[in-house]
Amino acid sequence: MSHKYCKRSDQEWFTLIRDCRTSGMTISAWCVQHEITQKALSYHTKKLRQKGYSIPPKTRGTAVPTKQEIFCLDFSGEKPANAGNPAGMSAETVIRIDFHGVLVEVTNQAVQETITNTFLALRNLC
Repeated sequence: MSHKYCKRSDQEWFTLIRDCRTSGMTISAWCVQHEITQKALSYHTKKLRQKGYSIPPKTRGTAVPTKQEIFCLDFSGEKPANAGNPAGMSAETVIRIDFHGVLVEVTNQAVQETITNTFLALRNLC
C-alpha cells in the first residue's frame, strides 16, 4: 500500500479523526481503508488537541471482522433418516454440527464463552 502525502487543513484532519473515532472500526483497519498511516493520525490528533480542538473519544461499535467465514447450514426442513433422536443426542440440543467426523452439540444451557471458543476452534480447523 502506498501512502499519499497531501496537505490537509486542521479542519480536514479534525473531520478525519472524528470519522475514525466514531466509525466503530479499529484505528488500524480504518487507517488502512482510508490510506492514512496511524502515525500521521496520531500526530495530527496530538497537534489538534494542543490547538484546543475537542477530539471525540474512541467509541466501541460493532467490530468489523477482517475475515469472514461462511458456513452452509441446511434449513430445508428435510430430516435425514436418523434425525428422530440420534444416539447420544440430548433432547435439549439446539445446534448439532458434524464436522469431518467430529460431532459438536450446543444446548440452551451453554454459556457464551463456551460457544465462542467452540466456533473459534472449528474455524481454526478449516
